[in-house]
Amino acid sequence: MTKNRNTFEAYQENKQSNREKLITEFLKHLKQSRAKYPHVTALASAVSGHIALSQGRPCDQATILRNKRYRMLLVSHLATQAGREVAYASLQSDAEKDAALVSAQLESANLRRDNSRLRTYVASLECAAQQPVASAERDGKQGGAGSRLAAEQLQIDLAKTCQALHTLLRYSERLIHFDSEKKEIVDRSKLRGNVIVEQRLLGPFISWLKVDHDIA
Repeated sequence: MTKNRNTFEAYQENKQSNREKLITEFLKHLKQSRAKYPHVTALASAVSGHIALSQGRPCDQATILRNKRYRMLLVSHLATQAGREVAYASLQSDAEKDAALVSAQLESANLRRDNSRLRTYVASLECAAQQPVASAERDGKQGGAGSRLAAEQLQIDLAKTCQALHTLLRYSERLIHFDSEKKEIVDRSKLRGNVIVEQRLLGPFISWLKVDHDIA
């Protein structure tokens, strides 16, 4: 009798592990495609359909919702779903709340790491913008054609730097934001706006925006 029970438990564990693998792969695909689901029931319905197609036999969404291991994967995915805020108080079980909390902590750590990289990149852009100015000043002392060439190169370098910064702002709009009223670049990942680049450093970039993008 014990042998039969152990065999059944091993079968059940293998069955759950296989389904967990299918669910994980499906959720990874959803994350890459940025598909969104409004609640765990809708996500469970999609997951059960994927499992049914993969295993060639029916899979009830209620089974996915009742199983704590499966449901934990779904809740964790919803907690990190791009652009969606999960109401922590609405989660029913402690396991769901733990999954949401861990996911939120991981997301926060990722945002802090990305923000640090962006700060470093912005600092390098500022340094690159200052180097052509210093070079042009040295060439200006020599006068003549060399000065004109340096001035032209300065304009080209400044335009490239401004284009790079503008592309960075568009690509990272969830993390950093250009405040057109205060003429500052601020950190969006914090509750209160944290200035990354002050107005005094953005003069050339603001002038470039006015000319190339008609931004006042």
